Amino acid sequence: WTFLGFLCHVQFNYLDFLPITWHAAMEQVGIGGTASLRERLVNISQSFVFKRVHPRHFPQHAKQTAESLVFKLLVKEIYVASHGDLFVCENVVNLEGVSWDIENDVDEKAWPVLVYEKAKYGSIKTFIEEKSSGLGIELGFSERLELCAQIARGIGCMHRAGIIHGDVKPDNVVIFGDSESGFTAKITDFGYSTVCIDIQDGSRLRKEGTLESGIYLTKPSTWSHPDRHDESYSFQEAVLEEVYTFGMTCFWVLF
Repeated sequence: WTFLGFLCHVQFNYLDFLPITWHAAMEQVGIGGTASLRERLVNISQSFVFKRVHPRHFPQHAKQTAESLVFKLLVKEIYVASHGDLFVCENVVNLEGVSWDIENDVDEKAWPVLVYEKAKYGSIKTFIEEKSSGLGIELGFSERLELCAQIARGIGCMHRAGIIHGDVKPDNVVIFGDSESGFTAKITDFGYSTVCIDIQDGSRLRKEGTLESGIYLTKPSTWSHPDRHDESYSFQEAVLEEVYTFGMTCFWVLF
């Protein structure tokens, strides 16, 4: 993928280019294996998260390869986040548009940045473990069970659309709302997602802008099935694996 191809993909999905950037003085919201997150306050009740995927996140690759990989990852995430069924799902985070990251070097290259709605309470892991507010810790069993049901609805929206999230865990579920109107759990981070074109047999898959022969999930972790492997999965196999990681996430939330 190239810069021009990325622009065409953004236009094809009717995404807006937003003339805003993050507040440099604010600390990073988070950092992962392929991206970093920054924040901008819009008003007293709303803020945006800027997901920055940059070639420097891939030091093991040559410059040109790393740049192409950045565009592939961004295109894939836009494809998932802009999917019609997910766009209207209240338990999947909304992609607001695309902004720009201008490097402070001689070339002053502009790198695309994905802009998402920011969860007021961060991940469900932070929400429940945070002792200062006490909101998550004080949740009763029925309230925690409702959050689990919302996570299930979000994952269900993805599976019905033929999409495997690929990395379901408490860190990738964020919490919106408040104690008065109620809390809402939403699925986030589609960096490891795969889109299946033929749901019936899982034989045709779209990943990173190309057709793949199988679904590859993240490396084994605390949340994954003990038998998770590095080989490809069919769509049905990946769904079962995702049901297991969902169950582990719910077990952590409930107990």
